[in-house]
Amino acid sequence: MSQYTEKLIELVKIYPILYNLSHEDYKNNSKKDKVWDQIGLKLNKDDTDHPQREAEFEVANDDSNLDEIISESEETMAQDITNRNISLQSEVVALKNCAIPSLTTSTVQSLINYFQTKRKQPELDEIDMLFLAHAKTIKTFSKKRQVMAKMKVSQVILQQELENLEESSTHQTQCNSSSVTSISYSDPNSPYS
Repeated sequence: MSQYTEKLIELVKIYPILYNLSHEDYKNNSKKDKVWDQIGLKLNKDDTDHPQREAEFEVANDDSNLDEIISESEETMAQDITNRNISLQSEVVALKNCAIPSLTTSTVQSLINYFQTKRKQPELDEIDMLFLAHAKTIKTFSKKRQVMAKMKVSQVILQQELENLEESSTHQTQCNSSSVTSISYSDPNSPYS
Protein backbone atom coordinates (compact mmCIF):
# COMPACT_ATOMS: atom_id res chain seq x y z
CA MET A 1 0.00 0.00 0.00
CA SER A 2 1.32 3.42 -0.91
CA GLN A 3 2.15 6.07 1.65
CA TYR A 4 -0.55 8.29 0.15
CA THR A 5 -3.22 5.59 0.66
CA GLU A 6 -2.14 4.97 4.25
CA LYS A 7 -2.29 8.68 5.03
CA LEU A 8 -5.69 8.91 3.35
CA ILE A 9 -7.03 6.01 5.43
CA GLU A 10 -5.76 7.60 8.64
CA LEU A 11 -7.43 10.92 7.75
CA VAL A 12 -10.73 9.26 6.84
CA LYS A 13 -10.74 7.45 10.21
CA ILE A 14 -10.78 10.87 11.91
CA TYR A 15 -14.07 11.80 10.21
CA PRO A 16 -16.84 9.24 10.92
CA ILE A 17 -19.23 11.40 8.89
CA LEU A 18 -17.68 9.79 5.80
CA TYR A 19 -18.24 6.14 6.71
CA ASN A 20 -20.53 5.85 9.75
CA LEU A 21 -24.08 5.30 8.49
CA SER A 22 -25.56 6.24 11.88
CA HIS A 23 -23.71 9.57 12.02
CA GLU A 24 -26.21 12.45 12.20
CA ASP A 25 -24.64 14.22 9.19
CA TYR A 26 -23.85 11.14 7.08
CA LYS A 27 -26.43 12.14 4.45
CA ASN A 28 -25.37 15.80 4.43
CA ASN A 29 -23.28 15.95 1.26
CA SER A 30 -22.24 19.57 1.70
CA LYS A 31 -20.67 18.78 5.09
CA LYS A 32 -19.01 15.67 3.67
CA ASP A 33 -17.61 17.73 0.78
CA LYS A 34 -16.10 20.15 3.29
CA VAL A 35 -14.50 17.24 5.13
CA TRP A 36 -13.09 15.90 1.87
CA ASP A 37 -11.71 19.36 1.15
CA GLN A 38 -9.99 19.37 4.53
CA ILE A 39 -8.55 15.94 3.88
CA GLY A 40 -7.38 17.15 0.48
CA LEU A 41 -5.63 20.12 2.08
CA LYS A 42 -3.93 17.84 4.58
CA LEU A 43 -2.74 15.63 1.73
CA ASN A 44 -1.45 18.74 -0.10
CA LYS A 45 -3.89 18.19 -2.94
CA ASP A 46 -6.11 20.57 -4.87
CA ASP A 47 -9.42 21.43 -3.11
CA THR A 48 -11.52 20.45 -6.13
CA ASP A 49 -9.78 17.11 -6.62
CA HIS A 50 -11.34 14.93 -3.94
CA PRO A 51 -9.06 12.24 -2.50
CA GLN A 52 -12.07 9.93 -2.40
CA ARG A 53 -11.92 9.65 -6.17
CA GLU A 54 -8.17 9.03 -6.16
CA ALA A 55 -8.54 6.39 -3.46
CA GLU A 56 -11.27 4.66 -5.46
CA PHE A 57 -8.99 4.72 -8.49
CA GLU A 58 -6.06 3.27 -6.53
CA VAL A 59 -8.25 0.58 -4.97
CA ALA A 60 -9.74 -0.30 -8.35
CA ASN A 61 -6.23 -0.83 -9.71
CA ASP A 62 -5.03 -2.81 -6.69
CA ASP A 63 -7.52 -5.46 -5.50
CA SER A 64 -5.12 -6.65 -2.79
CA ASN A 65 -5.61 -3.39 -0.91
CA LEU A 66 -9.40 -3.64 -1.00
CA ASP A 67 -9.70 -6.28 1.72
CA GLU A 68 -7.28 -4.37 3.95
CA ILE A 69 -9.16 -1.09 3.55
CA ILE A 70 -12.53 -2.75 4.19
CA SER A 71 -11.32 -4.56 7.29
CA GLU A 72 -9.78 -1.35 8.69
CA SER A 73 -13.04 0.50 8.06
CA GLU A 74 -15.04 -2.28 9.70
CA GLU A 75 -12.75 -2.23 12.75
CA THR A 76 -13.09 1.52 13.07
CA MET A 77 -16.87 1.34 12.72
CA ALA A 78 -17.06 -1.50 15.26
CA GLN A 79 -14.97 0.53 17.71
CA ASP A 80 -17.25 3.57 17.22
CA ILE A 81 -20.34 1.46 17.82
CA THR A 82 -18.79 -0.06 20.96
CA ASN A 83 -17.86 3.39 22.27
CA ARG A 84 -21.38 4.68 21.62
CA ASN A 85 -22.94 1.67 23.36
CA ILE A 86 -20.74 2.22 26.42
CA SER A 87 -21.64 5.91 26.42
CA LEU A 88 -25.36 5.16 26.13
CA GLN A 89 -25.19 2.55 28.89
CA SER A 90 -23.52 5.02 31.25
CA GLU A 91 -26.16 7.63 30.41
CA VAL A 92 -28.96 5.13 31.13
CA VAL A 93 -27.37 4.26 34.49
CA ALA A 94 -27.03 7.95 35.32
CA LEU A 95 -30.68 8.57 34.47
CA LYS A 96 -31.80 5.61 36.58
CA ASN A 97 -29.88 6.98 39.55
CA CYS A 98 -31.51 10.42 39.29
CA ALA A 99 -34.01 11.28 41.99
CA ILE A 100 -36.67 12.40 39.53
CA PRO A 101 -40.15 11.21 40.49
CA SER A 102 -41.87 9.28 37.76
CA LEU A 103 -44.90 11.06 36.37
CA THR A 104 -47.49 8.80 34.85
CA THR A 105 -50.21 10.04 32.55
CA SER A 106 -52.79 9.69 35.32
CA THR A 107 -50.61 11.70 37.73
CA VAL A 108 -50.18 14.48 35.20
CA GLN A 109 -53.90 14.47 34.39
CA SER A 110 -54.84 14.63 38.06
CA LEU A 111 -52.50 17.60 38.56
CA ILE A 112 -54.05 19.38 35.58
CA ASN A 113 -57.55 18.71 36.91
CA TYR A 114 -56.61 19.96 40.38
CA PHE A 115 -55.25 23.26 39.09
CA GLN A 116 -58.16 23.79 36.71
CA THR A 117 -60.77 23.29 39.44
CA LYS A 118 -58.77 25.39 41.89
CA ARG A 119 -58.67 28.23 39.36
CA LYS A 120 -62.42 28.01 38.66
CA GLN A 121 -63.57 28.13 42.29
CA PRO A 122 -64.56 31.66 43.33
CA GLU A 123 -63.96 32.82 46.87
CA LEU A 124 -66.99 32.17 49.02
CA ASP A 125 -68.26 34.60 51.65
CA GLU A 126 -70.42 33.75 54.67
CA ILE A 127 -73.72 33.93 52.79
CA ASP A 128 -72.44 31.68 49.97
CA MET A 129 -71.27 29.11 52.52
CA LEU A 130 -74.58 29.29 54.42
CA PHE A 131 -76.62 28.64 51.27
CA LEU A 132 -74.26 25.83 50.19
CA ALA A 133 -74.68 24.21 53.60
CA HIS A 134 -78.49 24.52 53.32
CA ALA A 135 -78.37 23.10 49.80
CA LYS A 136 -76.38 20.11 51.02
CA THR A 137 -78.94 19.48 53.75
CA ILE A 138 -81.91 19.95 51.42
CA LYS A 139 -80.47 17.44 48.96
CA THR A 140 -80.85 14.74 51.64
CA PHE A 141 -84.64 15.32 51.73
CA SER A 142 -87.21 13.45 49.67
CA LYS A 143 -88.20 15.08 46.37
CA LYS A 144 -91.46 16.39 47.85
CA ARG A 145 -89.70 17.95 50.87
CA GLN A 146 -87.06 19.46 48.54
CA VAL A 147 -89.79 21.19 46.53
CA MET A 148 -91.51 22.45 49.70
CA ALA A 149 -88.22 23.76 51.14
CA LYS A 150 -87.37 25.54 47.86
CA MET A 151 -90.85 27.11 47.83
CA LYS A 152 -90.57 28.36 51.44
CA VAL A 153 -87.03 29.68 50.92
CA SER A 154 -88.18 31.41 47.73
CA GLN A 155 -91.11 32.99 49.59
CA VAL A 156 -88.79 34.27 52.34
CA ILE A 157 -86.33 35.68 49.80
CA LEU A 158 -89.09 37.32 47.72
CA GLN A 159 -90.63 38.84 50.87
CA GLN A 160 -87.23 40.22 51.90
CA GLU A 161 -86.66 41.57 48.40
CA LEU A 162 -89.99 43.43 48.46
CA GLU A 163 -89.25 44.91 51.88
CA ASN A 164 -85.83 45.98 50.66
CA LEU A 165 -87.40 47.74 47.66
CA GLU A 166 -89.90 49.52 49.90
CA GLU A 167 -87.13 50.63 52.26
CA SER A 168 -85.00 51.92 49.44
CA SER A 169 -87.91 53.77 47.79
CA THR A 170 -88.90 55.29 51.16
CA HIS A 171 -85.28 56.29 51.77
CA GLN A 172 -85.04 57.78 48.29
CA THR A 173 -88.28 59.70 48.75
CA GLN A 174 -87.00 61.10 52.04
CA CYS A 175 -83.72 62.11 50.36
CA ASN A 176 -85.56 63.77 47.49
CA SER A 177 -87.94 65.69 49.78
CA SER A 178 -85.09 66.92 52.00
CA SER A 179 -83.13 68.10 48.96
CA VAL A 180 -86.21 69.90 47.65
CA THR A 181 -86.67 71.53 51.04
CA SER A 182 -83.09 72.66 51.17
CA ILE A 183 -83.35 74.14 47.70
CA SER A 184 -86.60 76.00 48.41
CA TYR A 185 -85.48 77.30 51.76
CA SER A 186 -84.11 80.80 51.71
CA ASP A 187 -82.85 82.85 54.55
CA PRO A 188 -84.27 86.37 54.47
CA ASN A 189 -81.21 87.69 56.28
CA SER A 190 -78.78 86.12 53.82
CA PRO A 191 -77.07 88.47 51.37
CA TYR A 192 -77.38 85.78 48.65
CA SER A 193 -81.18 85.65 48.52
